[in-house]
Amino acid sequence: MAKTATKYFFKGLAVVLPIAILFYIIDAVASLLGRLLPFVSFPVALAATIIAIVLVGAAISSTFARRGRGLLVRVLKKIPPFYHVYRSFESSIGSLTQREAAFEHPVWVIDPTDSQRRIGFVTKEDMNDLELPGHVAVYMPDAFSLSGVTAVVSKEQVRDVAMDRTQAFTFAVSGGAAAGTREATDADPLPDKQ
Repeated sequence: MAKTATKYFFKGLAVVLPIAILFYIIDAVASLLGRLLPFVSFPVALAATIIAIVLVGAAISSTFARRGRGLLVRVLKKIPPFYHVYRSFESSIGSLTQREAAFEHPVWVIDPTDSQRRIGFVTKEDMNDLELPGHVAVYMPDAFSLSGVTAVVSKEQVRDVAMDRTQAFTFAVSGGAAAGTREATDADPLPDKQ
């Protein structure tokens, strides 16, 4: 029982901690601006903080910042646990922000034992390199959370969803409370690309 509770604690912490840190940083910087510039209201300081974060994101995309990030990666490679966490986080954020996002293809994953369906996103359509022909990797987000599960399933268990990726993601993370505007239908299984 204690082992299970500990596991759930760390899973919950992995979801809550980054969000809490983000809000803490935004609040701290906005409050600091408010103290340094007393004539600036908190909403204006909050907006300035968010704009500053966006500008930092743009600056990180520059050539100079890429060199700095390269140095960070070299240092982190010497500390494998930190490096793996960094790479996972970077890949996840990158897949959400890139123009060609990894979450472009929403699907239903059907459990063959009870016909239960979970909504997910195909993240890898060809599993031949892992000696799993006829299978796909699907990420299935958890409701009311930023966590989820990645499963490798047979292509026969996967059906297209009649929603775009935004509708499907909203549907998944809202626990189905915010349904897509178009009705989801059973489509043919994904074609086998061999």
